[in-house]
This record gives sequence, structure tokens and C-alpha cells, in this order.
Amino acid sequence: MKQVWFSFPLAGTITIGSLFVLPLASAQISSDGTLPTQINLQGKVWEITGGGEAGNNLFHSFKDFSVPTGNEAYFNNAPNVVNILNRVTGGNLSSIDGLLRANGSANLFLINPAGIIFGKNASLDIGGSFLSSTADGLLFDDGTEFSAVDTETPPILTINAPIGLNLRGNNSAIITNQGNLNVTKDLTLAGGNLDLQGQLQAGENLTFQATDTVKIRDSEVNPFVASAGGELLIEGNQVIDIFTLNHPDSSFVSGSNLILRSNNAINGDAHYYSGGSFRIEQLDGSLSNLFSLYDPVIKTAGDVSFQSYQGASLHIFAGGKIEVTGNITITGTDTTANSIQEKVTLSDGETIIGIDGSSKPTLDLRAGTTAIALPEVTGELTGFTSNLSVTNPTSADLIIGGNITNNGGTVFLTNQYQPNTSIPAGTIQVGGINTSNAFGDGGDVIIDSRGSVNLQGNLDSFAFNSTEIKTLINQPDNPIITVNSGDGGAITIFANGDISGQNLSSFSQVRFNLATDVQSEADTLGVIPTQATATSGKGGTIKIKSNGNLNLNILNSSSSIATIANILNPNNFSLVNSYLNFNVGNGGKVQINANGNLTTNVIDSSVFAFFNLNNQVQAIDTNGINRESQIKLDADATIGSAGAVDLISGGDLNLGLVQSSVGAIARVNNLVQVFGTNPVLSSTNNSTTARANVQLNVNSDLEGNGGAIILSSGGAINAGKLDSSLFTTSNASSVANAVADNDTTVFAFANHDVALNTNANGENGVISLSAVEDLSAENLNFVASTTQATNQLTPIARSLTANSKADADATGTNNVRLSRSNVNLQPISITTAGNLKLGNLVAKDIDLTAAGNLTTGSLSATGDINLTSTNGSITTGNLSSTENNRESKIHLNARKDIGIAIAEGDLNLNNASFISNGGDITIQADNLNLDNTKLENSNGGSINLETDGIVTLRNDSTLFTSDPGSEINLNAKYLIASPSQNNGNDIIANNGGKITFNVDSVFNLEQRRQNSDNNDIVSNSVIGLDETFAISVPDVDLSTEEIKFSGNYLNLDALTLLNCHASNPQTAEDLKIVTSQGVIYPAQGIVRQQDGTVILTAEPIPNTPQRSQNVPLNCQ
Repeated sequence: MKQVWFSFPLAGTITIGSLFVLPLASAQISSDGTLPTQINLQGKVWEITGGGEAGNNLFHSFKDFSVPTGNEAYFNNAPNVVNILNRVTGGNLSSIDGLLRANGSANLFLINPAGIIFGKNASLDIGGSFLSSTADGLLFDDGTEFSAVDTETPPILTINAPIGLNLRGNNSAIITNQGNLNVTKDLTLAGGNLDLQGQLQAGENLTFQATDTVKIRDSEVNPFVASAGGELLIEGNQVIDIFTLNHPDSSFVSGSNLILRSNNAINGDAHYYSGGSFRIEQLDGSLSNLFSLYDPVIKTAGDVSFQSYQGASLHIFAGGKIEVTGNITITGTDTTANSIQEKVTLSDGETIIGIDGSSKPTLDLRAGTTAIALPEVTGELTGFTSNLSVTNPTSADLIIGGNITNNGGTVFLTNQYQPNTSIPAGTIQVGGINTSNAFGDGGDVIIDSRGSVNLQGNLDSFAFNSTEIKTLINQPDNPIITVNSGDGGAITIFANGDISGQNLSSFSQVRFNLATDVQSEADTLGVIPTQATATSGKGGTIKIKSNGNLNLNILNSSSSIATIANILNPNNFSLVNSYLNFNVGNGGKVQINANGNLTTNVIDSSVFAFFNLNNQVQAIDTNGINRESQIKLDADATIGSAGAVDLISGGDLNLGLVQSSVGAIARVNNLVQVFGTNPVLSSTNNSTTARANVQLNVNSDLEGNGGAIILSSGGAINAGKLDSSLFTTSNASSVANAVADNDTTVFAFANHDVALNTNANGENGVISLSAVEDLSAENLNFVASTTQATNQLTPIARSLTANSKADADATGTNNVRLSRSNVNLQPISITTAGNLKLGNLVAKDIDLTAAGNLTTGSLSATGDINLTSTNGSITTGNLSSTENNRESKIHLNARKDIGIAIAEGDLNLNNASFISNGGDITIQADNLNLDNTKLENSNGGSINLETDGIVTLRNDSTLFTSDPGSEINLNAKYLIASPSQNNGNDIIANNGGKITFNVDSVFNLEQRRQNSDNNDIVSNSVIGLDETFAISVPDVDLSTEEIKFSGNYLNLDALTLLNCHASNPQTAEDLKIVTSQGVIYPAQGIVRQQDGTVILTAEPIPNTPQRSQNVPLNCQ
């Protein structure tokens, strides 16, 4: 026998729902004669007096103690009595279906080791506390015991108050209740087993204790209510089994802490309300586990703590923190009456979510809230005075030490719901969250925090369906397979503090495995026909807002279908009439806003279809066998739109891969291996041959668009690859190995054919980058294979660096705008360690640097334009620097070629500098105006100017080559040089370089052997090097006659040409002059008289008001 002080030792086990066997109860109250207890029956009232008195304690001893229906047991004690201690020693169960009453505020104790039953009509009228127990006796602090089983020894009466119960570990006696028991102070029921219904209420503490099992039930007609003004403790050493969801008024209410205590997991299907904390704990006080087949609701003004939970939808409202040290697993829903249905507005004031534990499996945890309304006491509990108090919480933390699993359900974690702003903001921390679903939509995840959010594991709300089809040769029916996945769940995370975590996945994916494993040695041709349709849903929306820093790893809201066909060891067979039809949904939107730094590794909202066919034929130790496999797989794929990515950071923005692309991938791997190692058995049958012919045809419709990628940073942007493209990729490999030993002849043949036919009707997405400081990207990919693309890449930053490559080109009209508006243009600097490919640029200053090739559309800047390719070529469109001062410059520097091509329009280069260190400089335009511009080439490159109009050199512009073999080639209608300002407008080919003109006219340039301050054409070389200077000028046709001059010198000072006749009035024509040696004499002045006469003079003509106007004239 053990002495237990309201804490019971471990006993045997009991099965939930088992029947408690009750002994027969007596129908009377009688004394056992061991104490001077007097019993007087007056009508239906059993008056009890006498007994043994010691100090303020009054002792009674009964052989039997039962109160029939409608009867009353009245303890007529003196006013000075504090405790009335009663024992029942006759071995019969006590049945109480009437009233127990005592005088004043005395406490009443009733112990009966045989068991106690409180019927439906049982009630209490006691001014103090009431304790009912099946213990063997009451214990006192002086070591004495008031025993109910040892009747041979006279009881030792003590003046001390009892401090505990002597409840044997093997005591299986039961206390049942169906009545309404209430007291103004403490109410305690303690036994081997408790089977409780009805209503039990205490003005102070309420305690249910069992060495084995506590079982609590309600009914549709009668609620169960356990209410305590102080602490409510339910303790079952082995089992706590609670189900009180039949009646809407059933509840557990405590003004202070509410504790469920057991060494085993606790079944807690009920609604709990606590003015203090709520705990699920073991007997030693450490946290324990809660499970529920239905839908528990916990509302507490303090903290909620337990180790783990498994069961139906769970709703917790805590005025303080919520702490779950282990895992939470939600397995289903409950009825509308038992769950919570609510529309909740999140802390941003805009986002509204739906909470409904009856329609979706729901985990609803709300910490640090003031929305804790303790219910009113239910039922006719006469004489009860509520003493409910509310604990002042100290924290709004929400901590889940393990993982949350709620497949296809909703997870809502918040400390922002009607928050208690008088306590610290609190942190939301969780190991991992999984609301993914293999057979439907992924569940939504919503996290709304006043403080920080710490996701220590992954957050998965994806929809995923993986199906494997194993096919057999020559099966009678074609397998027709349909595989679908639902939509990814929405992920919403708001935090006033930092957000940190691992992977967030809300993708929708179908994985389709076609597996064939043929091991037979049959030579007959087998046939494997297969048809399949697969549909993936939409990727879920990911929405994250943080007032602090944000640090996450991978965010995936993509939609995809992946097919893997593994054909292993096929002998003679054919995969024919096999058809796959795929429909890929849209990617989900990713929206992140962080006031501090924002760091992620991968953000993927792309959509794609993937086809992989693996074929393997292997023949080992064979002779005289021929094997062949014919594989043909046709597939159609319709692919949706990628999701938008919108990232805003108040600080630095650090990214890895941001992918919002649309694509299709097809791949074939074909392996044939033949090993002949057996001895030759027949001279006519000693060869082995294996063939594998594989054909994969994929028709992909890229109907969707690439998603917009918008990045905005208050600091710097450091990105890896930004990809908003439309793409298709196909590759194949075939390997045939043949090894022969012992004169065995072997042959291996492997052939493949992969076709990826793309119908691209979509558009690549917008990429918009905005940073107050520097912008760095590893790889910018903005490529579309469709002429429909009309979107823009818009970076705004002090500088942009692409460490690998920047690719923003397309067949369509993709633009790169480097400005917030046309009024407030921003400077842009882009640097890449690879190739740089951009569309049209508009900015204040443009600075582009690439280690590889640099390709752009038109560049327009109000300031400088600097293009540098350290090891590649530069290809660009129109270059325009429109600043009104003379300080703005255009500078191109390339290791290889420099090319400018303008389909229509003129090219005006002001203050420009083109330098090529080995490649060609090629410029194509309708007209070319070089103003204070230098085109320089070295290391063997050429300068090529191609126009159908005029090439004009102004303000000391220069075309310069310095390497033997370099060329300057100019094709134009006219070449005109303005007067020299300082060094002159020069065309120079040094060191044996060659200059070739194909022009109609050249004005104001002179060939010289060395450079001067005038306008020079110089072809000079180091001694011993050849040099060539050739000018090709077409013949001059002055209307109907041709004027030619011969000789080495033409004196233009005395030359006057009149190109008209009096008999044929017309407008004067252009003047063309060529010497026989091709030397062009400089015309320093040009005068046209009133009659149309044009005079070229060797000296400049002053610009006087008398000079003729440039108007058409008629001949006289």
C-alpha cells in the first residue's frame, strides 16, 4: 500500500470504452460503531450528528452510506467544525442520488474504497470544499491515517487537516457522476477510475484524479460542464479519454490553469477555456501528447503547452504564448457545430482568409490575443459563485519545435489576431510545414507575426501526383492512364520583424513514370502500347512581407509535368501507339516585401514539360541470338503562363536564381551493349546482334507567357540568374558497345531520333530592376523565340553587374528601359563576366561591360555611353547622346569586332570613341555624322563605313588604323569634311594599311604623307612595308555631257563651270571633279551665282550677307 498525496502511482492499463464493473450499493446510511456517529431519519432527511471531534475536525465512520433519490444526508455539525471526515467501511458501494448538506463553511470528505456513484439527481449544499474518493484512508502530516479498511484498530483522531489520500496502486474502484455537483470552494473526485458526465463546478479548484482512467462524456441532451474558478486538473495515470462534442454547451472552464496529466497520450475531444495556462503534461510535469478524433478548441488567457498533437482540426486561442515541442499532424475535419468558421483580416488590413475546420482540415493557432471570452456557466448550479480570474501573459511567442503536417488543409499561425499590445511582440518559430497533397490541392499556409518568423525546416504546400505504370508485353488491353495534380496551396507570411527559413514550395507537379522491365529470352516480337493523359494544376501564390530582414532558401511556385520512360533489358519488343498528352498549368505569383535586406537562393514560378526516355538493351553470354527493340513515343504538351515575381527590399536584395520562364525539354538516352563470351558451338550460328531504334516526338505549345520579374531595392541588388524566357531544349545520346571473346561475333546498333516541335505564341515577361545602390546579376535571361514579345527589361540602379551573362534579346521588340520615366532618366551600369545581350536602352548614362560579346539595340542617353568588350565583339544599334553640353561622350572598346547597324535612319555620333583591338569596326546607316568622334582599330582589324547617303566628319573626327593589313573601307554617296578646328578631320592608315573609297564625291580632304593640322587622308608605313592608297570615284555626268580632266594638277582657282544651256532651262546639277590620278583637290570655298553658275575657289569665302541663298535656279 502506498500513500499518495493527490498524486497517484502508476497502475495497470485499461482499454478506452471498457465497462466499469460496479458492486451493489446499499440503500441506507448506517454507522459501523467504531465512532459515536448518530443517524436520525426524519422523513427523507438523514440527520448525522455526534462522531469523534478533534480540534476543528469531526470524524464519522459508516458501514453503509447511500442517499436514495429525493433523500438528503444532513451533517448537522457545530459552527466551529472546519473539516467533516467520513469513511465507509462495509465494502458496499455508495449510491448518492440525493442531496449532501453541511452547516456553515465546513469542508466535507467522503471516502469509500468500494466506489461511489453520483446519480442524475445528486447535488451538494456545502459551504466549503468537497472531496470524494475511493482511497483506503485519509493521511495527515503527523503520519497518522484515518483508514477505511482497517476497522480492527481504533481510529486515531488528529487535530491536523488531512494532506493526502492513501490510494492503493491496484485500486480499481470507480467514481461515476451524472449529477450536478457544485461547491463554493474546491471539488475533488479521486479514485481508481472516474466515469464522469453531468456538471461539476467549483468556486476554486476542480480536480479529477484516477490511478487508471478518467473517462468523460456528454450526450446530445445533457452537456458536460467542468468549471473551476481556480485551477482545473484532470489526471489519469494511464488514460484520459474525453469526448464532449455532442452538446454545444459542453465545456471545460477554469479561472486559472487548466491541466490534463497522464503518462500516455491524451484523447481530448472537447472545448477548453482557461483564464490561466493550458498544459498537457506527464505525471512528472514534463509535457505530454494530445490526440483527438474530432475537433478540439482551446482558448486560454495564458500560455498553451504540450508535446505533440495528432487528430482533426485544432483551434487554439492563447492570450500568451503557444508552445508545442514536437509535431502537429492534422488528419481530418469535424462538424460545423464543433469547429470554428470565421473570416479573418490579416495585419495588412487587406488580406482576408477563411478559417473553417469543418470544410478543410485546419490548424488554427493564435497567440498573444485578447479574443479570449470565457463562457457563462451552463445549467442550474444552485449556490455557485464564479471566482474566475484572468492571468496576465508575458509573451506572444508561437513555437512549434517539430513539424506541422496537414495534407491539403489550412495552417494559420499568428500573433497578430486582436493582439495584446501590452506584451512583447513575440516570435513565430516552426520546424517545418507540409500541407502538400497527392490527390488534390495543396493546403494554404498563413503566418502573420508581430515579431519575427523563423522557419527551421521546409514549408511545402504543393500538389504532387507521382504515378508509375509497369507494362507487360502483349497485354490484351491498351492501358489508358489519367494522372492529375491539384493546385499548389497559397503561402502567406507577414512579420513585423525578420523572416528566416529554408524552402517554400507551393508548386503543382505530375511525375509520370513509364517502366518496362522485360527479362525473358523470347525471340518473338512483343508489343507494349500505352496512352496517358496528365494535367498539372496551378502553382500557389507566395506572398511575404517583413518589416525586418528576410532570409529564405528556395521558393517554388512552379507548375510542371515530368515524364521518365525507363525501358530496361528489352528483348524483342516494340513500344508502339504510345501517346502522352500533357497540360501544364500556370505558375504561382511570388510577392515579397522586406523593409530590411532580402536574401533568397532560388525563386521559381516557371512552367515546363519534361520528357526523358531511357532505353537500355543488354545481351550477355549469348550466341546466335538477334534482339531488336523499336520504341516510338509521341507527346503533345500545352504549357501555361509562368507566375510573376515581385520583390521589394528596403535594404540590399541578394538573390540566386529567379526563374519565371516557360519551356519544354525533351531528352533521349539510348544504350545498347552486347558481350559474346561463350565458346563457338556451331560454325553457322555463332553471331549475336542487338538493335535499338528510339524515336521521341514532342509537340509543345508555348501558349503562356513568361512571368514578370520586378526587383526593387533601397540598397544594392545582387542576383544570380534572372530568367523570364520562353525556351525549348532537346538532346539525345546513343551508345553501342560490342565485345566478343572466343571467336563469337557480336553486333550492337543504337539509333535515336528526338524531335521537339514548338509553337510559341506567348511572350517573355517583364524584368524590372530598381536599386538605390549597385545591382549585380549572375545571369540575366530575357530571350523569347516568338515575334509576339513586346515586354521590357527595366533596371534602375547606380550600377548593374552580371557575373556570367546578361541576355535580354528577342526576335520581337523587347526593350530594356533604364529609367523611371522619360523625364527623370537614371544612369545605368551593367557588367558581366560573360556575354551581354540587351534590347533598346534609354538612360542618363549608359555603361556596359562584358567579358564576352556585347549586343544591344538602340542606345539613347542624355549623358555618356560607354561600351566595353574585353574579349569579344560589340554589336549595337543607333547610338544617341543628347546632352546639350560638350562633355558627354560615346566610347566603344572591344577586343574583337564593333558593329553598328541601323535599318532605317541616320547615325549621329557626337564625342564618340570606338576602339577595337583586333576586330572590325562596321557601321551601317542611311547617313553617318561623326562629330568629334574617333574610330580606332589595331592588331589587324578594319574600319568599314556603309551608307547610301553622306558621311560627314566634323570637329576633328578621326578614322585610324595602325596595323599592317588593316583597311579603311568607306562606301557612301558623299564624304564631306568640315574645316579643321585643331588637328583636322583625318582618315589615317599607318604601317601599310589600305584605304578604299567607293564614293560619288569627296569634299575638303587632302591626301598627305603624314598627318597635319588640316583635314588629311594619310596612308603611311614603316620603311620596308608596302602601302596602298586607292580612291574610286565614278565618272561625272553633268546632264547630257561629261567633262573630264587629265594631268596631275587641276587649278580650281580659274575654273568656272556652268551646267545649263539657254535653250534648256533646268535646275543646276551637282558638281563632280575627279583627276586622272584620283587626287581630290580641296575646295576651300563654294560660290553659286544667281544664274546657277557654281565657282569653287581655293581660298575660303567669307560668310557675308551678299552670299547667294541655297535655292533652286533656272538657266537663262
